[in-house]
Amino acid sequence: MKTAIIIPARIGGTRLPGKPLELIGDRPMIQCVYEQACKVSGVHEVVIATDAQEILDAVLAAGGKAVMTRSDHVSGSDRVAEAAALIDADLIVNVQGDEPFIKPADLSALVSTLHEHPGDMVTLDFPIRDHALFVDSNLVKVVKDQDNRALYFSRAPIPHCRDDATNIELARGHIGVYGYHRDVLARVTQAEPVALENLEKLEQLRALALGVKIRMVSVEEPPIGIDTPDDLAKARERVASMGSAAFPD
Repeated sequence: MKTAIIIPARIGGTRLPGKPLELIGDRPMIQCVYEQACKVSGVHEVVIATDAQEILDAVLAAGGKAVMTRSDHVSGSDRVAEAAALIDADLIVNVQGDEPFIKPADLSALVSTLHEHPGDMVTLDFPIRDHALFVDSNLVKVVKDQDNRALYFSRAPIPHCRDDATNIELARGHIGVYGYHRDVLARVTQAEPVALENLEKLEQLRALALGVKIRMVSVEEPPIGIDTPDDLAKARERVASMGSAAFPD
C-alpha cells in the first residue's frame, strides 16, 4: 500500500499569524517540517496542503510538493482529507505544519504500525514525568487498554489515582500526529462532530465515538512544537546553537 504524509498549513492563526513562513535558521518553518517528513522510511510521497498562495510558492521554490485547499476548513484533518482525495495513496499520515523538529524515527514507527493495522487509526503517546504537565489542560492525555489502543483522550489529568493524586506512573501524553487508511480518514471527517468532541475540543473523540480503533505507538518524548512567539524564539535559538543537529534524523 502506498503511504503519503500530508502536512496541513494555513496562513491564519491567532497566536502566531503567518507561522508556516516564519524563518527557522535560513528556511521557512514549513520547509523544515517538509524536509523532516521526507526522511521518514516507508513513505512514497510528502505533500503540503495549504490555503495560501504564499505557502504554496515557498514550498514549490524549495523543491517540495503542495496542493491548494479551501480556506474554510475547521480542522487540519479536514484539510488533509481534501488533499488526500487529490493524491494516489492508500495510507495517509497527518503531520502538523508547526513541528519542525519532529523525529522521523517516531513517524516511521507510526507508519509501520499503520501498515500492520490499516483498519485502525494510529497516533503517538509519551510518558508524562512532570506533575505540572499532567494537570496542564493544554496537554492532551490518553488512557490505553492492554493492546495499546486508546480508551479515551482528555484535557483533564487522567488516569486519576484515588489514593495519591500525585501518582502519575501511568500518565501518557498525546502527540497530535495521525495515520489512517484513506477510507477511515474520509469516514471520520465526513461525520458530524459528537458531544464529547465539542466538550473537550478534541476531534479524535469523534473517531472513538464512531467505533474506530485508535492504536497508540509509544515514543520517549514529544517533539518541540511552535505555537507562540516565545516558542519561535526558542526554536531559532536552538538552531543557532546546534545547526543541522537541531533536526533529528
